[in-house]
Parts: sequence; C-alpha cells; structure tokens
Amino acid sequence: MPEPISRRLILYSLNALNPKSIGVESLAYHAFLQRQLDTKLEALGFNRSQLAAAVGNIIGRMASPNSERGTHRWLQVNSGLGELIAHGFETTSLTRLYTVADDLLKYKTAIEAHLYQRETDLFQLNNTIALYDLTKGSRISLSHHAQ
Repeated sequence: MPEPISRRLILYSLNALNPKSIGVESLAYHAFLQRQLDTKLEALGFNRSQLAAAVGNIIGRMASPNSERGTHRWLQVNSGLGELIAHGFETTSLTRLYTVADDLLKYKTAIEAHLYQRETDLFQLNNTIALYDLTKGSRISLSHHAQ
C-alpha cells in the first residue's frame, strides 16, 4: 500500500499573480443566461466575438458602472469575466466595445421586449394596472387658514 502524501501549506506565504474578481461577474452572468440574452443576441446576428463584447459591456455596466473606456479597463485589469466566458478581454479593443454598444442600442426595443417576456415567464408575473383618482383628495385652502 502506498504511503499517503502530506503537504504543509503556509498561508502567509501565498502569492496571487494577477488576481481578479469573479463574484459579481458570476452572479450577473448567471442572470444573463437565465434570461437567455445570449440566445436573443445570437438571433439578432451577433457573432461569438460580438457576443463576448456584449456580455462584457452589459455585465461591466452592472458590476462597475462606467463609460465604455472605464468598462474596457475594468474588464482587462480587474474582472475575471473573461475566464468565466472563455474570452480574452485583454485582446478586445476599445473600438469593439463601442461598436457592440451601438449594436445593443440599435436592437434596444427587441432586447427590452425579450427581457420583459423572460421576466414575466421566470417570475410568473401578471400584468396589473392600478388606476388612482387623484382629483377627489381633500384640499386645504391657504387663504382660509391665513384669516
């Protein structure tokens, strides 16, 4: 029977090389997939590279609200989103993020309609319209109290 191998780990001696966050990115990407945005964007004609840039733009704005330039830097320096979706944001140009942001805006109505339908399905929402008649409220006359 082979001898068990034991190793000792000295915690204070650990060094992280290029550490990046994945917490909020993982949660946001789960929500992205749950709402089937990847499927919708592919149906709208987004290729693999455009889809990755769209994921970066959308999740970047959720996790660290900023401009495209700020989002680009966040994706390259701070975020582990690229590892989650198997895309190297280090090689994604700022121009690509700008172009994809324009494409997302171009398809805004279709994307919003898709998200509305997915939210309705996921959370079994019923449409309710509440009407309030604000004209029947009591009014206080300032001139009456001033006398």
